[in-house]
Parts: sequence; C-alpha cells; structure tokens
Amino acid sequence: RKMGNLFFDNMTAGVQVTNDVAGDSKLGRIQILPVFNFHKLVDEQSAGFLSFAVMGGIVQSKYDPTALTFDEQFQNGQFNPAAPSRAYLRNSSITHGDLSTGLSYRMGSGIDRNQFYAGIAAFHLLKPKVSFIDNNSVYLKPRYVFNAGVSTEIGEYQNVAFFGDYVVQGGNRQLLGGFLLEHIFKSRTSDNNDALDQNGISIGMAYRWADAVIPMARLELKKYTIGFSYDANISPLKTYTQYRGGFEVTLSFNSFLNVQLQHEDVNLQGALCPRGPRHSW
Repeated sequence: RKMGNLFFDNMTAGVQVTNDVAGDSKLGRIQILPVFNFHKLVDEQSAGFLSFAVMGGIVQSKYDPTALTFDEQFQNGQFNPAAPSRAYLRNSSITHGDLSTGLSYRMGSGIDRNQFYAGIAAFHLLKPKVSFIDNNSVYLKPRYVFNAGVSTEIGEYQNVAFFGDYVVQGGNRQLLGGFLLEHIFKSRTSDNNDALDQNGISIGMAYRWADAVIPMARLELKKYTIGFSYDANISPLKTYTQYRGGFEVTLSFNSFLNVQLQHEDVNLQGALCPRGPRHSW
C-alpha cells in the first residue's frame, strides 16, 4: 500500500495495440503502447478514485511506394511506370517513441450503477518527427483531451450513459458527445457482485460536431467486450462521400491480472472503468 511517498489503493496495467491501414499506398500505423495506472481512493462513501496514468511505447508508420503514381509518369495520355519522377522518396517507414499521460476522477462502485467520471489527458509529449523525407520541421503536435460522462440506472437491468469529449491539437478543435443505452442480462445486485462477470448489450449514438453521426453497439460477454461503430459523414464532404465513412470494430479483455486490495473494512473491488462507451475515436 505504500511505495516511497506514493500511496495507492490499486494499480492497473494494460497495453494498446493498433494497426491502421488505408489508401492505395497502404499507408499504415502500428502502435504498441503499454499503460500503467495508479488509483488513489479519496472518498470511501462514494468510492471516489483519483487516477493517474502513463502510456508510452513504439509507433511505426509505413507505406508502399510502388503503389504511388505521379504526374510525370503520364505521357501522351498513357501511364508509363518506368518514367522518372521528381518525387523524393527516401524513406517508406519511420519509427518513433510516443508518450502520453492523464489524470481522472471517478465516483461510483461496480455495485452502484450511478457513476460519474471526468478526466484530462495529454498525448504525444515527445513531439516525434513524423516526416518521411527527413524534414525536422514536421512533427506530431501535442494533443489535449478533456472528457466527462455520467451513467445512471433507469430500470432494474437498464442503464443510460452520457459522455462528451473535447480535443485540442495545434489550431484544431473537435467536440464529440453521445449516449449509450445498456441492458444487463445479470443483476449486479445478486450474491455474486462481480461487475466484470456479466453479460449485456448496448446501443447508442454519438455526434462529432459538424462532421459525423456515429451509431454504435456493444456486446459484453463476461470479461470480453466487442464494440461496433460507423462514422456516417455529414460534413460538406458528404457531396463526395455520399454519407459514407469508416467502420470500426474493437475488442477488449478485462481483468487479465486482477489483484484486489482492501481499504480498512471496505472491499473496493478494484478501480473499475466507468460504465461508458469505451470508444476510441
């Protein structure tokens, strides 16, 4: 419970692994980012936790240069792949480190279905260079995220959650909000009060300001969570996209290593995640 001057009631760890590929050139990004969290109980009555997290790891970006075509290769109305191009393609892959951190407050236990959370996070603190042409002036600017959400019960087996995100990066701003309706197939008030050992289904909708409407669904099977979402584009680009967007599937596994600690006479059952959408937009 005590480590130097640091007091904590729970420690959690995880890893974020993503592989995103898009376009004819197969421009992709692979991220392997371990994350460590420290949770401090600050209010026993409401199970209020103050959490601090650090996430850092390796990111690799790459593309297939043989799939690219340039103006100089079109001669007399015909494409000639052997024609020289003025494009300077020295690197087709770059690798860099990344570091992020965040602070959040959550109140409400796994048994109590009325919960609230708020947090702030800073990403890309190392400002990594992200240019394929050795241009040191092209770097990834820090991104700051503010989010909050509330979840409350509306029936014996039903919850509703509302959430919002505000993102700032450079001169760009993004606002997203939405809701999620959840039906639980196992009562959290049963003798087995394990909030991670239950089945449920959720449906909802999110709205990214002036950009997209996002229907979503989530299926919980005990410690596994499968999420589905689709970005329906409603920005001025909808004339060209015909409202089409991106389909996303997420898979989560909770409690791979679960060590529970006691705080005096109260079993806190770990620092549980808020009952929100667990999205990754």
